[in-house]
Amino acid sequence: MGCVPSPSTVPSRGSATAPDAADSPRVTARGKGRTSASPEDAHAGEAQTQEAQPQEAKPVRRDDVPALATGYHDLALAGFQPALLYVPAASKSAALPLVVVMHGAGGRPEPHCEQWRHLTGGKAFLLCPRGTPWGHVAPGQEPEGYFFPDHHLLGRVALAAMAAAVAFAGPRLDPEGALFAGYSQGAGMGALFLHDLARRPSGAVRFTRVALVEGGAAEWNVALSEGLRRYGVRRVLLACGQRSCENDATRSVPWMRRGGLEVRFENARGAGHTWGGAVGERVKSALPWLLEEEASP
Repeated sequence: MGCVPSPSTVPSRGSATAPDAADSPRVTARGKGRTSASPEDAHAGEAQTQEAQPQEAKPVRRDDVPALATGYHDLALAGFQPALLYVPAASKSAALPLVVVMHGAGGRPEPHCEQWRHLTGGKAFLLCPRGTPWGHVAPGQEPEGYFFPDHHLLGRVALAAMAAAVAFAGPRLDPEGALFAGYSQGAGMGALFLHDLARRPSGAVRFTRVALVEGGAAEWNVALSEGLRRYGVRRVLLACGQRSCENDATRSVPWMRRGGLEVRFENARGAGHTWGGAVGERVKSALPWLLEEEASP
C-alpha cells in the first residue's frame, strides 16, 4: 500500500451485484468420474465399475481471470444492506490487499471508503459494509445514515460482505493480511467483533492489522490482546481526538502490549470526534508503520 495521493473525484460505480456463480472465476478444476453398473451385471454378480481418469487440476492465474472494472461496485448481501467495494487497478505482480472499513452511527460507507482510497493510494481493495438505516425512511427515500444495533450484527454484516468481496474479486484479492479499519461505532463494535473472531475464527478473510479511530480504545485487556495476537493480528493503531478516547487508550495500551501486540497511539488532543483535521493527519502519518511488512526472521 502506498502513501496518500492528491485528492481526486470519486470513481464511477459499477455493477450492482456480484457475478453469478456461472460467471465467477474458477479457482480449481475438477476431474470427472463416473460409476456404471447395469441391472443385468448386478443380477449376474458381475458388476463392473468404470471410472474416468482424473484430470490434473490447473491453478488459475490472475492473467487468466477477466478484468474487473476499476472503481466502486455495490455488492448485494442476502438479508443486509448492500456493501460498497472499491476495485483498484489490477496488479500483474501480486494479488492486492483488502481493507475492511466500518462507518460510525449515523454515517455512510461512501466517505469512509473514499478516505481510505486516498490513504492507500488506490492500491488496495476497499470493502465498506453498510449498517441498518437510521430513523424512519419513507418509501422511495434514501436513509439519512446507517448504524449497527450491536456488534453481533456488525459481525454478521462484515462476514457476509467479506465472503461476497472474495467471490467477486477472485484471485486478484489477497484475503490474508487484511486491515480492519473502524470509526466511532464502527471502531468500538468492530473491536468487539474482532475479539469474537479471535475466539471463533471464521470467514473468508484474515486480519493482521487494525486501525481504530475515535472508538474501540476501551475494549481491551491482556487476555483479549493475547487472543487477537494468537489469531494473527500484529499491529493496532489507536487514534483519538476526544479526551474520553485518550483516557481509554492511555489505560489500554500497556495491556495490549503485554498481550503481545504492537501498538501505536496517535492523540490529536482537542480535535474532537471527527475523522478529519488533525485526527486524519495523525492516521495518515501512522499508516506507513501500520502497513509496514515485518522483517523476516
